[in-house]
Amino acid sequence: MLNFGAFIAFMGVNAAAFAHYFLRAEKKTVWSFLWPMLGFGICAYIWWNLSMPSESAGHDLDRRGPCLRCVENFRLPQDHDIRCSSGVDAGEKRAIAIEQGYAG
Repeated sequence: MLNFGAFIAFMGVNAAAFAHYFLRAEKKTVWSFLWPMLGFGICAYIWWNLSMPSESAGHDLDRRGPCLRCVENFRLPQDHDIRCSSGVDAGEKRAIAIEQGYAG
C-alpha cells in the first residue's frame, strides 16, 4: 500500500525534474532529458507491476483521500465555541474560525 503512493510520488518528482532541467532550461542536454525520463520509466514499470493487494489498497486510498481531506479542513478544536446565527453555513463558519485563528 505504501509502495503505491510512493511510486506515484517518485514519478511526480521525476516529471518535475524533467520540466525544470529540460523543458524550462536555457541549455538543454541529453542528460537533462535522459535521467528524469529513465527514473520516471523505472518507477512506472515497478508501479505497474505491484501486487494486487497493494494496488487495490492504493486505489482505495486514492478515492478516500480527497474526502478525508475535506472533512479535516472543516474540523475545529472541540473546546472552541463559534456563536453564529442559525442561517450561517459551514463555509461562513470556517471563515469566522480562520479570522479568529482557530483553523488554517
